[in-house]
Amino acid sequence: MPEAKRPMKALRGSAAKLSLSLLLFWASYSIYYTITRRAVEEGLGEGSYLLGVLMSGAEEAPLAASIVLGYLADRLGYRLPLALGLFEAGLVAAMAFSPLETYPILAGAASLVYALSYSALMGLVLGESGGSGFRYSVIAAFGSLGWALGGLAGGAAYSRLGSLGLLVAAALMAASYLVALSASPPRGGAAPSVGETITALKGVLPLFASLSTSWAALGFFFGAASIRLSEALESPIAYGLVLTTVPALLGFLARPAAGRLVDKAGAVAVLALSNAAYSLLAIVFGLSTSPALLALAWSLPLYPFRDAAAAIAVSSRLERRLQATAAGLLSASESVGGAATLALALLLDGGFREMMTVSIALMLLSTLLLAVDHSTAPRREPCHRRRQGPAL
Repeated sequence: MPEAKRPMKALRGSAAKLSLSLLLFWASYSIYYTITRRAVEEGLGEGSYLLGVLMSGAEEAPLAASIVLGYLADRLGYRLPLALGLFEAGLVAAMAFSPLETYPILAGAASLVYALSYSALMGLVLGESGGSGFRYSVIAAFGSLGWALGGLAGGAAYSRLGSLGLLVAAALMAASYLVALSASPPRGGAAPSVGETITALKGVLPLFASLSTSWAALGFFFGAASIRLSEALESPIAYGLVLTTVPALLGFLARPAAGRLVDKAGAVAVLALSNAAYSLLAIVFGLSTSPALLALAWSLPLYPFRDAAAAIAVSSRLERRLQATAAGLLSASESVGGAATLALALLLDGGFREMMTVSIALMLLSTLLLAVDHSTAPRREPCHRRRQGPAL
């Protein structure tokens, strides 16, 4: 049976451990996200909006350092950065006993550790994937499943424990890093020199610019469309299911297909297609108020295709010794894109349709940058999987 037709049988050895690690991590983060936002809303009332924005900024800003911290993980080997992930879990646990006003500070500190430790975790995933979109997607699918399950568990934990439910999130996060440690090779630190790495990163600048621009577009789309969806769906239960649970579960199912498409059509082509698809969604949200149509459009599992394409596009452009750096570059593009969304939103101060228009324009710019990248990119062979442990 071809490998692409047996995703579950592909999960052996290190790949299975990394899948479990991603499931635990994203379940923990989903619980954290659900509980912190609910605690802020209930504790501060009208003042919760400002603190919510501050928390989002504190979570996103440190990711700009992910490229440097990812390279540091490649230099140190992955075990120490993964072990430091326990400190990230400790900061989340500390939030359970802290005043709400301290949440942005603790969240920012945790995000800075995340930029190092999660880059190491994703460096392992990308190395195990070996440049294959299918292998990457099979492993990453369990992150989508964790996000879906965590959203449900977070509400239940908060209803019973309040902010102490963050201890559940912290425990799962710590377990995630410990599982990843068991999948990490005993040796590392063979990354290229700083000069060689800078030269390699220059070759992916157009791709980084494209990914950052599309993240800015998604910032407008997700931020505004989620509010429009809330207006269309009167039931809070229906809104919660459509907003997170249904897309995450469909994303889990769509991941293997996304990986196959990346392998067959190419990562850059799939990125361009995902830009076009999100532009069509922006048009739908800009023109329609039908609850059923908006719920259907929001639930379409487009993100797995974009994520697999972005991961493989960057991973295959950098050599095996720089896979945590590649993961850091992906995180940094999200941070830069988020900052651009905030800056443009403050300048525009427009209505919903204007925001959808800006999202489409940014997606078009991202696609043009992809064309520039495709015409200048060096042709590299996919990175080879590391040999420690059974391969996918």
